[in-house]
Amino acid sequence: MIRSRAAYPSCSRSQLAGQRPVDDARQLGWMLGPLRVHALTAFESRSNRDMLGGPGHRISTMRFFWPNPITTQVVTAAGWTPARRIDIAMWVDSLEGEGYQVTRSAASILEGFGNLALHIPEIPGSERPAETLFFDPIDVGSGMYERYADLELAIGHRMTPLAVNSTGTAFLLVLDNGSVVSDGPHGLQLLGNTFPQALDLSVCRHRSPISLLTYNYTRPRRPVHA
Repeated sequence: MIRSRAAYPSCSRSQLAGQRPVDDARQLGWMLGPLRVHALTAFESRSNRDMLGGPGHRISTMRFFWPNPITTQVVTAAGWTPARRIDIAMWVDSLEGEGYQVTRSAASILEGFGNLALHIPEIPGSERPAETLFFDPIDVGSGMYERYADLELAIGHRMTPLAVNSTGTAFLLVLDNGSVVSDGPHGLQLLGNTFPQALDLSVCRHRSPISLLTYNYTRPRRPVHA
């Protein structure tokens, strides 16, 4: 279900100019540089034009290995399995119609996790309260491309909508280098250089995300996912 966006502000280039970046451009480049090979993730690229609606749509099959057993328990309880694949053609058409680029890694994640709700448990010592995570890219990205296009310019990477938390205050997006970021009231934050790293941080909340950009306005909360 798509949330009401009436009170949701756009993010103009003038607002981006007033943001506080990370320490310097070299630090941002280091954090968002080309995706490094990581022992927890393996990729098997393949062409799949028919599934995604014609020429130009390509996805990759990604095998996920979770860093923490709690993360494994959460994704399994939500209905994820290594063999899970859903048809995301309608999502791809809708997102690309608005201007988003659906990258191979994003398409693979959505195939495996699309429409799942991850019920994250309270864990002693966690830095933040637990919130359910919903994998619905339309809920994240519909009507929001102008905002995310400005953020793409600010960080130098394309973004694909991915998931949203239950209070509508954190929106997860996949960058074109495979990193995962969260767009929320504290600004744009890096959750991980790979999806398994990012999901592990979202589930375990064992440290704070890395701040990439802070916004010069107070971002309002949006209605809770129904």
